[in-house]
Amino acid sequence: MSLDRGTKIYATVLGTVLLLSLLAWLLTYDFRLGEIDKMLQDDPEIGAYPYPYRALEIVGGHIQSKVRNLVMSRSDIEKVSWRIDKEWFSSKGILLD
Repeated sequence: MSLDRGTKIYATVLGTVLLLSLLAWLLTYDFRLGEIDKMLQDDPEIGAYPYPYRALEIVGGHIQSKVRNLVMSRSDIEKVSWRIDKEWFSSKGILLD
């Protein structure tokens, strides 16, 4: 089967775009996500829950995580809840609904 020149160019461009997209995805994908998903699924309580918890993104260095871990290290604390401090955002010129 022989392709005309236009079809060959189209196929080459399409193949290049797909290959570059795959390469970009592989370069930005964090393979630890799969490990975390497996860890969550292997936990008896989380794995039995009807909602399938999945990690979507890993962002290193968030200060909120460090604060949470520090607070949760106390034996008398079971849960940490966060709320948006609208006054602080407002003082910075950021208005939230």
